Formats: sequence, C-alpha cells, structure tokens
Amino acid sequence: NDSQVIYYDQMIPNSTLVGFINADHWAVAVPVARTHTFLGKTFVDKNDYPREALFEALMRFIEEDIDRR
Repeated sequence: NDSQVIYYDQMIPNSTLVGFINADHWAVAVPVARTHTFLGKTFVDKNDYPREALFEALMRFIEEDIDRR
C-alpha cells in the first residue's frame, strides 16, 4: 500500500489476496540491478529481488486453485 489508493479500492471484489511482498514496488517490477550494472551498483543498490521465485509461487498457487475448482 503506497497510499495512492484507499484500502477498500485496492482489491477487486471476490478476488483472492495472494500475499504481501516485503520489497519496494520498483524493485519487484523493474530489474535495474540486472539490466544496468553501473546503476545497480551505485544508485539503485537495493533493487535485487527474486522475481523467478515469486513467479513460480504464483504459478503454483494458480495451478492448485484451478485443481480445486
């Protein structure tokens, strides 16, 4: 929650909250440390996030959810 949206407008009705990511939203969305080595080592030094693990967890969640239905 970056306070840009009020809390009851942050989720689509009847949707499922998968989880919370304890990281900066830019770190999750933009792999600066991987694509721009100089920027990643100097200015954006807290940008490394395990996106592959997050993607795998989401895919497993979706697979299990589909199997339940």
